[in-house]
Amino acid sequence: MVMDKQNGDRHDGHNRKRANAFHIKRIWVVFLLISGLNLPIISVTTRWMRVRRQNFRDNHFYDTNEDQGGQTLGHIAKGDNRTDATPTHHASAWPKVALLMSFPNSGTSYTGQVVRRATKTAIGTNYGSANLGQSGNSIPIFDWSPTGPFLTDPLEVASQKLTVPGDGSYIVTKSHCGGTCFGCPPKYYLQTQEEFQYNCLLGDYINDRVKLKATYDSSIVSKAIHLVRDPFDNVVSRFHLKRKSMIHKGDNTWLEMYPNTKEGFRAFCDYANTKYEREEDRYPVDGTDGNVFLKYRESIPCYSDFIRYILWHNNAVETIHELEAEYMVLHYESYGISHKRTTDKLLHFLGLEFTHKVEEFLGEKGYRDHFKENEVEAVKRLAEEISNVETWDIIERYFDHR
Repeated sequence: MVMDKQNGDRHDGHNRKRANAFHIKRIWVVFLLISGLNLPIISVTTRWMRVRRQNFRDNHFYDTNEDQGGQTLGHIAKGDNRTDATPTHHASAWPKVALLMSFPNSGTSYTGQVVRRATKTAIGTNYGSANLGQSGNSIPIFDWSPTGPFLTDPLEVASQKLTVPGDGSYIVTKSHCGGTCFGCPPKYYLQTQEEFQYNCLLGDYINDRVKLKATYDSSIVSKAIHLVRDPFDNVVSRFHLKRKSMIHKGDNTWLEMYPNTKEGFRAFCDYANTKYEREEDRYPVDGTDGNVFLKYRESIPCYSDFIRYILWHNNAVETIHELEAEYMVLHYESYGISHKRTTDKLLHFLGLEFTHKVEEFLGEKGYRDHFKENEVEAVKRLAEEISNVETWDIIERYFDHR
């Protein structure tokens, strides 16, 4: 395997040299053409530099690896180190998987924390590369499914601080599925239900210090938890996550342009709303009367993320039915309304016992004040226009007058 990688690196280096030589020749051809046609070189150069600057802004605008949602995993491994799933004959073994399907920043981490603390049992994830065992490798939940899902807490399981759920129980397993990239063009998040389902079973892991991506068989999934958060809070929280990534990168220019305030959020949305107009014309999302990108571009801050949110939940509903999984809808805000009743309902669904006290939900500040009343109404019209019936039933509560 190492030999193949070394050969691949030499091959890549040779290709880069050829590509660089071609690029240089191409520049001279363009220069000679401009000279022959007596075109204004300064004007052409200015336009070229403008494109280069725009490309630089593009590269700093969104990061396809920023959240682990489906197609964004395409950049994980060097080469195409993918292991595809094959149907397993062990799917009847316990524990079974309850897929925690969540749009990013909708309460995934908190829900996993509740299960761990209330039951002292481990949870799972599609994204094993972030959770390594003592060997430095990701640890699969099932030894007969080495490509996932994986334990979120392998060290705690090894030290017996947590146990793996036993017979008759279900292990919560995190998946953001696909189509979740933030501040990206439509081609990265418009997905069919089949593509979305594939991404729900797609993950990454570490083996012998190599980061790989893989899928597991759908027969492993027996239940699903469809986690939902207020769309306005969800979208603003995604902006906060973007800021955290920029802090990590040390991009002070970006952080100064978009401070952690209502005004900073709206300034970011002003830029986002004009960023991908051309791509949105090429990849339209049709509503009741035309392309919704065009229809709501002027009336909703960060309108494309609301579109992503709704389309994601449409696909989640359809995928749960396609998997024929027993499911529950869990609203993140329910923890704040009645923490014990919500936790009891969740644990009952998982076949787990409430054995340890869990701290009350402190909640988070709502972000409805980041939007004007007419913008809230516009989001409601958008949701009514492109939601499927079940999605609208799930999110309609967020548009009741408060």
